[in-house]
Formats: sequence, structure tokens, C-alpha cells
Amino acid sequence: MLLREPLQPLDLTRMTGVSVAEAITQETGVPSRVKWPNDVMLGERKVCGILTETPSGEPEAATIVGVGINVNVDPGPAGLPPTATSLLAELGRGSSRADLFAAIITRLDGYLVHDPNSVRGDILDRWRGLLWRRNQVVRLADQGLVIEGVIEEVTAMGSLLLRVATGETREITTGELLL
Repeated sequence: MLLREPLQPLDLTRMTGVSVAEAITQETGVPSRVKWPNDVMLGERKVCGILTETPSGEPEAATIVGVGINVNVDPGPAGLPPTATSLLAELGRGSSRADLFAAIITRLDGYLVHDPNSVRGDILDRWRGLLWRRNQVVRLADQGLVIEGVIEEVTAMGSLLLRVATGETREITTGELLL
């Protein structure tokens, strides 16, 4: 998607993640969650990745939001890692890509018509409510190190708050939650 909205890329990533997670649940009945910072999960497996980029050098920069959802693919033959899944694998039947796309776009459009400041807070609240593995132990890889801790929260600036074994809460700004 190419969006020209008065929102930061982080806000658009969150909005898209919430829209995808809510649309998947609406269309399939399968509960979905958002995984920090930019994935959508079904159970313990990734079904969707979101990448957001703002090309530099444009006076009124548009934001490009890429969404990849495993819909009607069999993960094994497709060569997906065991940490990935698809709607087909979870449901045991195919899904309408057109219906899912329409549900996602309808949700995004519904969020984008609101005042950017109010939608920012609403989306953050929804994102927090859908946060995968909240209050659970996770492992996070960052710059060759693996940190283990409990996900406590996500800040408005996009950092992950992780309580480590010492009881200290670390603010994580980069890294990947390991599956």
C-alpha cells in the first residue's frame, strides 16, 4: 500500500498489524495476535509480516506498507520454516483472499478517517491488547546476544519493555523475538 497520511511509519505499522489481526479473526474465527514489532501470529506461528518504509528525499513522503500473509499455501511443500503457518494449515480449508483483503482495507480505512492524534492512541491500545506473549517468557535476539525475559508492555515510541531475571525492566528498541 502507498499511504500519504499524517502518521509516522510506526503508527502505520501498528495500524496495519491491528487491521490484519482483527480481519483474520473476523474472517476465519481464528484468534490472531500481533508480535512485536511487525508480525501477526496464529498461536505460536507467524502468518503475516509487515514492512513499512518511507523513501527519503520526497517533500511530502508517502509511506509504503508491505503486507505478506500466508493464506492458501501449504507450509511444508512451500518450504516455509516450522515457525510459520498459513490460514489453510490452521483452518484445513482455503480462504478467500479477496474477502480477507476487503476486511483489512475496510478496517484501515475506518481508522484513517479519524483524527491522527486520537487514532494513534486507539491503535496503540488495540495493539497492546493484541500483543503476542504478553506477560509470558520470551527470548529476544539482538546483535548476537539472546535475552530472556517477560514481555510487560510496549511504549508509545515502539520499544518493548522486557522484565529480565534480575527483576530489572529493559527497554528494547531493536531485536527479534525468537519463535
